[in-house]
Amino acid sequence: MRLNKLLMGLSLFSLFVMCLFMSTRSFAAGGDLIWEDIFDNGGGLNEAEAIVTNGNQIFAAGYGYTARPDFIQQFIVRAYNSRTGQLEWEDGFSNGGIDTNQADAIAAQSNMVFAAGTGETNENKDEFIVRAYNSKTGSVKWSDNYDAGGGSNRANAIAAKSNMVFAVGEGDNIIGVCQFIVRAYNSKTGALTWDDQFETGFGGGANAIAVDSNKVYVAGSACGDDCVGLFVVKVYNANTGELLWSDEYDNGGNGGLGANAIAIKGNIVFAVGSVFTDLGDLAFLVRAYNANTGELIWEDQSLKAPLVNTPFAVSVNQNTVYAAGFIFPVSGPVVFIVRAYNSKTGELVWEDKFDNGADGSCTSAFAISSQGNRVYVAGYVSTGAGTTSCETNFLVRTYDSLTGDLVWQDQFDEGGAENVANAIVVNDNSVYAAGMGEDSDGNKDFVVRTYSTK
Repeated sequence: MRLNKLLMGLSLFSLFVMCLFMSTRSFAAGGDLIWEDIFDNGGGLNEAEAIVTNGNQIFAAGYGYTARPDFIQQFIVRAYNSRTGQLEWEDGFSNGGIDTNQADAIAAQSNMVFAAGTGETNENKDEFIVRAYNSKTGSVKWSDNYDAGGGSNRANAIAAKSNMVFAVGEGDNIIGVCQFIVRAYNSKTGALTWDDQFETGFGGGANAIAVDSNKVYVAGSACGDDCVGLFVVKVYNANTGELLWSDEYDNGGNGGLGANAIAIKGNIVFAVGSVFTDLGDLAFLVRAYNANTGELIWEDQSLKAPLVNTPFAVSVNQNTVYAAGFIFPVSGPVVFIVRAYNSKTGELVWEDKFDNGADGSCTSAFAISSQGNRVYVAGYVSTGAGTTSCETNFLVRTYDSLTGDLVWQDQFDEGGAENVANAIVVNDNSVYAAGMGEDSDGNKDFVVRTYSTK
């Protein structure tokens, strides 16, 4: 998932290249490491992209390469006992090809787990992949391999609700015209219930999803007139696929890089992403809509000091919405940022900016989860003062949700240059972060770390 986000936000500016980390923990009141899993599929190139909890189990998804000489990239799902970290089952799937087999998203409900991503065929075509598993045994109950038109396809996000599963992503045809893809399945059988697909020009797709009892909320990007980038939100009837409302926002014709994340709370839906200003800078954008009508309630794009400002994640807890990402000023280091807003008015409640005292350009928040009086944010940060290269730490920061005070943090370094936390989720007394760690020999591992919340 992090790779998709970087492609959306960072690749246009050549900002982020993954990097190294060092393990330091400060601050009390939680943050003790309960267990961790460091996994290599044999080829020394692995990464966890997503994580979800379900009862007494944790499921992490990503990719891993097999040992040489085959060196095949596999779509990886691993299931753990949430308390002990014991591995209960795993799936390593290849769609026939040797590259771009990767799970980017995961969801769980009842006794089922659903993973989504991409898989390369033996004809070197990337398909939109959804796989459904029995949560206890790991047996594959059904799968869907979808091609939107002969080009490259990818599922970027997935959600489950009641007896349905919704996967969203992107695809293109043989001439490169992109598609915004939404597919709804019967969760038990995998039968396609409905789908929506529309052309987004030469760029764009669906990046994120949220669901409630009767609606599906999808965020992404598209190319408008003259290929101006659009911030897209589309809302559907969950049962029928009827489009209830949509917003395609271009900030007065300036365009942008689209919507990266979406969340729903009550009758307000929140989407975050970035748009260009009149001066050509990239503004950190949060938009709040009436979930029923699509009417804009408030927006914030006040964080637009030069050069690039982008949120990748959003979470809502009680009356506060949290957005997290990075800011990249003209001078000075790139900064990991978390902003908290009053969910009804958009008033800024608090913000935290963190650069670790480093001078590097590899710093960002990628994921956020909130529960009770805590907000948990995952990402990566350049290592210590004077560091100008892309050497980074796997970073988790935990805040008091009301004040923004830092409660605890963890910076993890497996010994090599690239370490990153891509995903985070909290459940009861534990918080789980997933990503990648590089060891001193340059091997990159699939990493899951579990911390106490208290």
